[in-house]
Amino acid sequence: MRAARQDALRRALPGEHIAAKGDSSPIQNICLSSQAYQEITVAKSSKKTSFRVEVIPNMYEIGIFKKTLSSRTRLRVTAACAIAALCLCYLGAGMFIRYISTWSLLNIAIIILIYIATLVVGYLLALLIGDIIFAGPWLKKMHLGDSYTPDDIEDQKALLKNKNIYFIFVWLISIIALGFGCDICTGSNIRWYQNIGGIVISMRSTDPTERAAVIRTISNPYHSSKWQDPEIREGLMNCIRDEDDNVRAWAAYLAGKAKISESASDLMDILRSDNFDPISRQEAAIALARLEWKQARGSLLTVMRATFERNHADTVLVPATLFAFYILDDPMAYREALSILDTCLEARDCSPQVLQYAFFYLKSMKKTETAALAFKYLDTPDISQEMRCYATDVLRFTATKNDVPAMKQAFENTPIHAECPVIYRKYHEEAAIILFEHETMRALLVRAIGNIMDAANYDWIYAIGANTSENAQTRKIAETYIRSMNQKNIK
Repeated sequence: MRAARQDALRRALPGEHIAAKGDSSPIQNICLSSQAYQEITVAKSSKKTSFRVEVIPNMYEIGIFKKTLSSRTRLRVTAACAIAALCLCYLGAGMFIRYISTWSLLNIAIIILIYIATLVVGYLLALLIGDIIFAGPWLKKMHLGDSYTPDDIEDQKALLKNKNIYFIFVWLISIIALGFGCDICTGSNIRWYQNIGGIVISMRSTDPTERAAVIRTISNPYHSSKWQDPEIREGLMNCIRDEDDNVRAWAAYLAGKAKISESASDLMDILRSDNFDPISRQEAAIALARLEWKQARGSLLTVMRATFERNHADTVLVPATLFAFYILDDPMAYREALSILDTCLEARDCSPQVLQYAFFYLKSMKKTETAALAFKYLDTPDISQEMRCYATDVLRFTATKNDVPAMKQAFENTPIHAECPVIYRKYHEEAAIILFEHETMRALLVRAIGNIMDAANYDWIYAIGANTSENAQTRKIAETYIRSMNQKNIK
């Protein structure tokens, strides 16, 4: 039977010879070369499948492992030394990244090299495990090296394919175990870098663009779980004192959003000082409001007053301080806001932002005294439509029964299709805040009268809803208030 197989092999491979048992020829002990066996294996296996992955096709022929696999002792010693060296690499790289490095690209390159080394050492560990648990031709080949000769073609095929899936599984487990094990044993610095270390190191980068970019990135609520980490908070505190305007502004913004109360003192310094850029001072003002730092109210009011006196067309600090008082829901700036709007009406040189935020803040206070200012704007014939809209919208929350005749008169004086634009605050990546909604001006007056919920106004509102000549949006608002008054039995 064996002689028949050898004859078949001679016919299949001209020029190669297999001596029959007992033959005294010099080629008696020559068997098929490894390459020849592989060619036969590939040829036969290609009939079954067009693609095959061989992670361990013939391990002894892999150059870097040839000497390692020459004996069991050498394999064990090499694997042990490689694991120890890998741990030292994790230790050295981790310490460098955590305490010395300020260059993110270098850190990424180091970690990639560490992972490549983990793949190689994991392969060695898998070979060691294979030496212990894999039986058959695969194990014999490891032990005997060049002196191992398969009994026949079936043994060689078994060597090539039988342990592939097991080896892949063991290799993957080895990589995972080495990656986590070496990192944990050396202080978990690599995992630290992947979790928060990359952020911390970018915060101390020598490049201000990188510092600003990382703070902007983590200001997204997706990263909110990292905001309370002590190292990130410390890095953020340093960035609030940064020399770069952009870095300082983003740090101030995140300090308020993340509620880092220990930053209040630095934020106050930024707000008060004219030496800092307006954007940083704007961010500091809003951050202090978000921290609910009541001690900042005096400084906010002082900055608002001083900035407006210098420049009625300011678009940064005055709106920011007004918005800060809105966040605080504090009436301390009420009189100042009234004064600002009085001045704006007389001077006509205020920026749209000053007008918008002043009216928005007064609207949020819901004080009836504000209605007088609103009518003052409405009674001025040559002001812009936007200013009239802001004033009308304030009446929704401040008008009383005594103001109804004046509002009805304003309704009659307003063109049917006069519309008010939507005004919203888009602040970084936060959801937009609607300052003023898109409606017709007459609809706003209907709302203002309807909110009083007085039965004396029922017929007037009903007539607007029933008037087919009226703007559709205004009629819809009137119908809504009629239904509401009916439900409350106000007729």
